[in-house]
Amino acid sequence: MAIIHDEAQWIVMLGLIISFAILFLALVINQSILVGQTTAESALEFPKSDILDLKNQIREIKDSDVAYRDDLINDITLISIQRKGALVDIIYNPTWQIHYNNGVTEYTETIVHWDY
Repeated sequence: MAIIHDEAQWIVMLGLIISFAILFLALVINQSILVGQTTAESALEFPKSDILDLKNQIREIKDSDVAYRDDLINDITLISIQRKGALVDIIYNPTWQIHYNNGVTEYTETIVHWDY
């Protein structure tokens, strides 16, 4: 009768367990890299400079002549659609409300008064 060597079976089984563990860790690390990349991309896609430019233009409109206010707001809306592809809605009540949407980012801000 042949003698059965159990040691070789344990070595093969441990090799399989270790290879599955390494594969699992590689998948987890790969997913964490993808999550970090999408988070960084969303932070880069936020149109901070566009919104700051819009707020500066609104400050200039506030200081300008009241008779041309509606024309200036319409010009800003048309220019933002044509150049940036962003929908801008500016509403003036006793407060100013800005709504910015470029298809990726939607931003709404209400400005009660200007401190600067």
